[in-house]
Amino acid sequence: MRPIDDLFSLGVILIILGKREKRLGDWVAGTLVVQDIAPTVNVPFVPSEQAQTVANQLRELADVSRLLPDDFAVIRVYLQRRSLLETKARSQLSLQLARQAKQAIALAELPHDLSPDLFLEAVYLAYQQEGGG
Repeated sequence: MRPIDDLFSLGVILIILGKREKRLGDWVAGTLVVQDIAPTVNVPFVPSEQAQTVANQLRELADVSRLLPDDFAVIRVYLQRRSLLETKARSQLSLQLARQAKQAIALAELPHDLSPDLFLEAVYLAYQQEGGG
C-alpha cells in the first residue's frame, strides 16, 4: 500500500484529516497508531550541601574516575527526573543505581546513614569535580 499512500501524498492527507492519524496502509492492515508523549523536560536539580561533604569523602575513599560517562549520564538523568517518579519506583531505582555506582567506583563501604539519593548526588558532584562531567 506504500506506493498508493505516496501517490499524490494520499497518506499525508489521510493522516492530517483522520482522527486516528492513519495512512491508507494502516487502515487496510488494521494497525493501531501509537503516539509518543512529549519528551520530559530535564529539571535542573540543586544538590544538597550534605552531598558536597559526601562528595569530598568519596574522592578520598573511592576511584570516581572509574565511573563511565554513560553511568554518569544515567545518574544525572535520574537526579533531574526523580521528582516525577512515584515514591516506590523512586526508592527502588535510586537503590539500584546507588548499588551500581558503588560497584563502579570500587567503594568498599558507604558512609554511615546515607540515603541512596544523597549518595547519587555525591557521586554526581565528585565525578564533576574530577573533571568527568
